[in-house]
Amino acid sequence: MMFDYFRSARKKQRASHLRYFLMHMMYKYGFKFSTYLDVGACNSIELDQYCDLFDNVVAFEPNPKAIIIPRDNLILHQKALSDREEVRDFHIDMTIPHYSTLNRQKMDKYIPEGHDWKIMQVTTAKLDDYELRPSCIKIDTEGEDDAVVRGAYSTITKWKPILYLEFMSQETEQSLIDIGYTVEYSSWIDNFLIHEDYI
Repeated sequence: MMFDYFRSARKKQRASHLRYFLMHMMYKYGFKFSTYLDVGACNSIELDQYCDLFDNVVAFEPNPKAIIIPRDNLILHQKALSDREEVRDFHIDMTIPHYSTLNRQKMDKYIPEGHDWKIMQVTTAKLDDYELRPSCIKIDTEGEDDAVVRGAYSTITKWKPILYLEFMSQETEQSLIDIGYTVEYSSWIDNFLIHEDYI
């Protein structure tokens, strides 16, 4: 239970930190608060903040247990994003119902034993297939972040949005640097990047 408490607290703290950082970067570099993409939306704790900040919010969250309150400027896709379209097992933690992942093998080391998991099958998609024009993308998919970036590479290359990734491998970091991104801040669970065109 202590793990659950600290995980929830970290999510709330990260929501505030992310909002502050995005506001700072958007104002500093003259970004328009037009379209915010939330991949792994989880719940309305964070989404409500961005619905207030941005003209449009597009959220992706396949977990049927996620509580997301409708807003006039919010479009919700109950879809899991990755780097290809395929049928995969989607793991939902029934102990913490808002917690879910496509990549349970990677995330097991962060979750204590004794949690009750439910498995459902989902068909994944690529972000590039949605032809969106984001000014900011947040990717928090509990271990699938690198694959989501690969499936969003054309969108990122074309529109150069501010990026937040919860987890980022060295390979993904280098692929973004290769197209002009600079890492503004990085830790093992929070990574913010901005394109050099805006610096």
